[in-house]
Amino acid sequence: LDGPTYLMIGDSVSIGIGKQLAPILQNHSWNVFHNPGNADNVNKGIHCLGDYLQIPNISKPLDVISFNFGLHEIAKDVEMLTASNYSTLLTSFTSRLLQYKKDHGTKLLWVTTTPVPNDPAWTQGGPCNDTSECIFPARYNSDVVTFNEIASPIIKAAGIPILDMYSFVVAKCGGP
Repeated sequence: LDGPTYLMIGDSVSIGIGKQLAPILQNHSWNVFHNPGNADNVNKGIHCLGDYLQIPNISKPLDVISFNFGLHEIAKDVEMLTASNYSTLLTSFTSRLLQYKKDHGTKLLWVTTTPVPNDPAWTQGGPCNDTSECIFPARYNSDVVTFNEIASPIIKAAGIPILDMYSFVVAKCGGP
C-alpha cells in the first residue's frame, strides 16, 4: 500500500471515531485500520497487541498508532479492573508500544476515555433493573475521571501526546 498507515487500538468508541475519521484520512492517501473487533480492556490489549500490529497485506511498519482503554475497565462486570491493576497493565502496554516506536519510528497517540452518563445505571433489584432501559453493565463517570487521571502520568512520562476526548465531548455535549 502507498501512503502512511494508521492503526487505531481501542473499544467501541474508537470504532465509531474510526468510521468518521477513516474517509477523511483516506482522502489524503492514508491507510486507516482498527484492531479487529473491540479491544475491550487493556488486559486483552496486552495479550493481543502482537496480533493488532500485524495488519494483513502490510509489510511496512505502521506510521501512527492511537490507543485508548478505560470504558471496559470501569464496567461493573467481569472486565472491571482495580485502579492499581489498570495502572500496572497500562504501563506494560505503553512500554510495549514504546518499544515498537523505538524499533520503527512510529508516532503514538493516547486518546482519553469519553464521559459516560451516570443515570440510569443497572443494578440488580435496584430502581433500574431492565437492561434494555439502563446502562449495562453499569459505569459511572467518576470512575472515568479516576481512570483518565491514572493514565495521564503514565502517558506523559512516556512522552506520548494526548488527545483529550473527554474534554472535547463535555465541551460539545455537556457533562454527564
